Amino acid sequence: MLEPSVTTAEHTYFGQPSEREKQLIIMKMPVFTEPDTDEVFVNNLSSPDHDDRLQAVTNIKNAVIGNKAKKSSFIRLDIIPKIIELLVQDDTGIEFVVESVVLLGSLARGSAENVQALLEAHSLEVFLKGICHSDARVVEASVRSLRTLYYSSLTPSGPIFENPSIVPQLVELLSSSLSNAEGAASILSKCCQGPAHQALLCNMGAVSALMPLLVCDIPKIQQPALQCYAAISFQNGAVSLAMKSATHQGERLIQIFTKLLSRDRPDEIQLGAAKWAIPAVENHSLLIKVLATAVRMCKWDKILTVRAEAAETLAFLIEEDTELQRTAAISDHLIRTLTGFLVKSDLDDSSYALMRESAFKALASVGANDEDIRKKVRASLVITKVSDLSCKIY
Repeated sequence: MLEPSVTTAEHTYFGQPSEREKQLIIMKMPVFTEPDTDEVFVNNLSSPDHDDRLQAVTNIKNAVIGNKAKKSSFIRLDIIPKIIELLVQDDTGIEFVVESVVLLGSLARGSAENVQALLEAHSLEVFLKGICHSDARVVEASVRSLRTLYYSSLTPSGPIFENPSIVPQLVELLSSSLSNAEGAASILSKCCQGPAHQALLCNMGAVSALMPLLVCDIPKIQQPALQCYAAISFQNGAVSLAMKSATHQGERLIQIFTKLLSRDRPDEIQLGAAKWAIPAVENHSLLIKVLATAVRMCKWDKILTVRAEAAETLAFLIEEDTELQRTAAISDHLIRTLTGFLVKSDLDDSSYALMRESAFKALASVGANDEDIRKKVRASLVITKVSDLSCKIY
């Protein structure tokens, strides 16, 4: 019969180590850790094997799509300059180029810091070169990534117009696949700033090239086309005149826009058509229709960005027309609706600032030439309990 075990502070007999000994054993054991998966993918980009590099960039692309944390993680591992360095090598295959451009475009959907990192690494130049590539897959990937990069206000518009081959290529892409056309229209609408840009786009045939996009009845294609028309014609009488004479399949551009003002169209399409129509329309009845659309888009059942944009559109429409100001003042409780923009409620600070600014502009235009209207505005401000803001409007 075995005797009971004898235990001391440092050892337990019959081969059983004490807790203290267990800890010492664990401390002396070598530690084996697997390398981080992200680092493995990045390191594989340096492989001499083409297939390994392609697999690595594909893995990274799949990891970052829809994952902001992964985007930041790979950027910290200097993935952007590594990818761009590989893109300029002579032996880089088309598949690697496509995957890389898609990856870089995905990184642009992250934070402002991500966009800044892409710009500092000259990704913009890579995308601009890509839209002029001979391979259609590279072109499409580059257009999409370039469009994404221009969603950020950090991206400069100058490079688009500095290279003489870029604008003609983008205008040509308006007549390409719907995907390319959507991207090109979006890019041009973001970059067109000022009379020189407007004149260049008009002379390059953008007015005619955009027309088929308006009649395709696909809202996500129509919207960037409308935005592009608005950018090209903004405060530019010569371009607006050219647009009035434009036709597509026997139908004038103004007729196409009138159809897009219909209530059965998505809100963004109606508003986009209204914004273009302001400088181009001379017919009074059509102006009233545009006014009614803008007023309707200000209502509480619309999303915040639509309401704010509608108020600014309304302000621009009526700012110099006394008759339209009076019509707006009695249209569908507009003044009460606009003063409601000045109530913060549960809005965050940036949304509230957007609503305030658009309301100030619209209310200032509504009462610009009529004291009776201004009195109504002040009365509405009192009712809404924001009377202290009246001095900022008049």
